[in-house]
Amino acid sequence: MAAVSGKRARRYLQRQHLLDLGPEALAYLTELTHRRPQTWIHDVERLHALLQTHGDAALRTAFAWGLAAQAIGAEYIAENLGATVPALPFDAPTRPSTAARWRRVGGRS
Repeated sequence: MAAVSGKRARRYLQRQHLLDLGPEALAYLTELTHRRPQTWIHDVERLHALLQTHGDAALRTAFAWGLAAQAIGAEYIAENLGATVPALPFDAPTRPSTAARWRRVGGRS
């Protein structure tokens, strides 16, 4: 019984950490529980892990995006957070291969 209450307490605490982020979190989690009544707790666990990795501001922004896009689920928030990492511009010069650099300095290939 202690293991069950411990797991339940941990999940409650994770949910509360997310709710503490503000109105976007409340709206997002409310929608999540309505859309996924049987599995929402697994999303909460994953969202909490994303909170620990990306921080409050990033998750608040991702929740606002998810609500606007109707993208409800931890997988959508994870994708959105991954997409916020800056990418290299398309016109970035390509770097010569190691072999080409080696030949330029007098090495053999």
